[in-house]
Amino acid sequence: VLLNAGSPSTTTETRDPLPGLLSNPALLPGNRRWQMFAKAPSAATRAVAYGPDGKWLAMSAGRSVRIYLAADSYELKKLLVGHTDLVRAIRFSPDGERIATASIDGTVRIWDLDASERFVFREHEDAVHDVAWHPDGQRLASASADGTVKIWAIDGKTIASRTDHEAPVNAVAWNPNGKILVSGCENKVIRFWSSEGEEGPVATGHIGPIRALAWNPDGTQLLSCDHGIEAASEKENDLAHLKIWNVKGEQINSIAVDLPLSHACWSPDGQRALAGGSMWFRIWTPTERTAPVRRFIGLLGLNIPVAWKPVGEQIIAANQVFDVNANPGQVVPVRRLPLTSVAVSPDGKTLAVGSPANGFLLYDTDGRQVSSGFSRSAKSNPFAGSPWINVYWKPDGTSFIPVSRSAQSLQQYDAQGKEAGEPVPLMSNFRDGSWSADGKFFAIGGDGREVTLVSMENSNPTQLGRQAHGITRVRFTPDQKQVCSTGYDGCVRFWSRDGKPGKVLEAISTSIRGLSLASDGQLLATGSEDGTIRFWNDAGETVNVAGGHGGYIESVDFNADGSLLASASWDQSARIWKRDGTPVSVLRGHEGSVLGVHLAPDGHHLYSCADDGAVRKWNVVSGESEWQSFLGESSGYVTIDSTGRMKHGDEKVLESDFLFFAEDEHGQLGRSDWPTIRDALATSVAK
Repeated sequence: VLLNAGSPSTTTETRDPLPGLLSNPALLPGNRRWQMFAKAPSAATRAVAYGPDGKWLAMSAGRSVRIYLAADSYELKKLLVGHTDLVRAIRFSPDGERIATASIDGTVRIWDLDASERFVFREHEDAVHDVAWHPDGQRLASASADGTVKIWAIDGKTIASRTDHEAPVNAVAWNPNGKILVSGCENKVIRFWSSEGEEGPVATGHIGPIRALAWNPDGTQLLSCDHGIEAASEKENDLAHLKIWNVKGEQINSIAVDLPLSHACWSPDGQRALAGGSMWFRIWTPTERTAPVRRFIGLLGLNIPVAWKPVGEQIIAANQVFDVNANPGQVVPVRRLPLTSVAVSPDGKTLAVGSPANGFLLYDTDGRQVSSGFSRSAKSNPFAGSPWINVYWKPDGTSFIPVSRSAQSLQQYDAQGKEAGEPVPLMSNFRDGSWSADGKFFAIGGDGREVTLVSMENSNPTQLGRQAHGITRVRFTPDQKQVCSTGYDGCVRFWSRDGKPGKVLEAISTSIRGLSLASDGQLLATGSEDGTIRFWNDAGETVNVAGGHGGYIESVDFNADGSLLASASWDQSARIWKRDGTPVSVLRGHEGSVLGVHLAPDGHHLYSCADDGAVRKWNVVSGESEWQSFLGESSGYVTIDSTGRMKHGDEKVLESDFLFFAEDEHGQLGRSDWPTIRDALATSVAK
């Protein structure tokens, strides 16, 4: 495997750590840098692209890009490292000799096919969502959240910059004739430009933000897709569109689909269109009046990237290869070990983590695994098949409850992972829960749309209310008089404990996925699919809206005194905010969507978990990861500290599941292995 992380600096005092899984790995003897990476990316693939001859496949699920030989085994050959945030788009040059990558870090990087970094374009002021090569291979166009499209030469010279969009730009595409450039925006508009950036037609008609644009091979038709709009009620479906336009911006064809779309491309012959979106991909033949062929991919989110292999009858959707009739074939290996929630016991000594594979995991604060939950292959695992598990400690710290969609009861477990007490049967589908302060009641809600209060003393359930949409979060108010719930309708609803509906806080149309209430009862925070955090006062008024995340916000959590809020996002970061919405720090290190955060009772630490199979302990003040614990692909775990030294677990996990690179005495990066790194670190300490 070849790797490049840019040219190393010549002075050790100014050399930054190599980007990777470790935030600050210790230098090896000779002041040599090193880094580790997972052999397989997380399951949340963000971008895919085939080279023009179909020989190479590029894939990204985080900050790095993996290059595979697109043959029978899809063997990993190269690793591109340099971006400091999510890679959103990958594009091969027309001759296949270079690769352009666009990232949320605000840069576009150009790489040679041998994995060496050629140039970094830094002229955007916000995340770069897309990049496209001009057919001559000497120019590129990039689309950014800063509302601009920039046309620039491969040496970085800006040719044109268009600021007319009045919204984030999500997609950009050159016509094969090289004379027309199109851009698609968050405001549902497609704009046409000349190759020099002069304004042309404006196409409207989409009902949601534009997500992807692609010209057919002869340049006569433009394919576009949108994210769509959410259904107004449970009886209706979401609605999104694939549309086809001519070179004048006039609509030729359109088809509606029932789930959001995120990616689209043409077949090599230009006869069929391929689109990816929420858990599915679709193959559409625009000339036929038939419904698209569609295939379920899995619970991988709302962004299923797709690409059509230029040679042969194959397509790829996320990490799965299919034939053109949507029959599954090879699979590019990914890490399917999501950890979906994290909670610290009230005494601060034990960490509970929700794991669909194991049900739950328990750690001490030093990263030592106390319990591995259920065996991944055990038929008796009550959580088997559930994509999501949330864990909640009883206020006295004696036990916790994992809540999942597949469980048929509420079962408590003690701090060693053993069953505590009798299970409480459930009659509906629940996703989230919350303990009352006295530990006598547990409130639950989920896709069944009911908020239910369960007595943990006599198992009696009481329905407090019912919503038109599914419920994502449930919490008791600090005064314990009400239960509040959030859902897919973008609202916060309050229910009295005797079942009377209270006030409703109406936010925006996007779903709310995170909810936390400050202990003083004067502030409530929600995290939404639009990447924003909203702060509400006790009168139900929005007092602040905080932005910064580049993806869904899955979880938010106030600390004990309500002075700080933590957030977890699909953009692979956790963030800390003051209660007035002022940003404090951005915590990066996970190579998958961060799904859970919890601020520890000691006030100094934050714990996070992600779909990369990792748990991390962060120092709130420094923003550094003190340790990270990784699940093994087949079994076991390993915990390593911030310098890269192993703390607990089985080092066979490091040898089997991860790649290691280190500099030689000349500063050149090359492949290494864990035993070599381990011994070198020991030598460094001894000296």
